[in-house]
Amino acid sequence: MKFSSVAILLLSSFASAGYISLSTASGRSTDTGDANKGCFGPVAGKGPYKITAHGGLKPKELRIYAGKDCKEPVLAKCKARKEGDCQSLSGGSSNYASSSPYDKPVNPFSRINLGN
Repeated sequence: MKFSSVAILLLSSFASAGYISLSTASGRSTDTGDANKGCFGPVAGKGPYKITAHGGLKPKELRIYAGKDCKEPVLAKCKARKEGDCQSLSGGSSNYASSSPYDKPVNPFSRINLGN
């Protein structure tokens, strides 16, 4: 059995008391990570992976990475054109990065931009 893990990049404003969760297709999830770096995860399990903003948090950008500590390659990304455009994001195949040159299981992480 192969397991992957995911992380999130968070780009948003902390004006609300919301939070971000990262989940797998198999139902595993996490809302922990390094808020100072905006990198959340990893979460073990098969994709597709989903990052969701809760509690009124309105991210400016969401990204799901296949690399540790929110490093390349990017599995999926969303950049908001207006407030509320990026409330959730899904991406990544069951074992491999769909648009990645890698032929090995991914180690997904996600990040949300918390900056202005």
